[in-house]
Amino acid sequence: MGAMRMGNKHLSDTIQVCRYVIENTDNLHSKNILARGIVKRIEKFIHQTGRLKTVNNFIKQDQQTAVLFKD
Repeated sequence: MGAMRMGNKHLSDTIQVCRYVIENTDNLHSKNILARGIVKRIEKFIHQTGRLKTVNNFIKQDQQTAVLFKD
């Protein structure tokens, strides 16, 4: 299995996309299960590397920006 480098911004974007999938699909849907696994793995990684605060700041900034439509 190969390794991949991701910046904090990409990690926060990936978490947000996965959370969207989790919220908008059924618990037994294959994409929901996959998204939960990805979030769990990313959260474990950011805890181990000490990047939690930075990633959370990116998520907070994205949520505070102006949005045309709120789903």
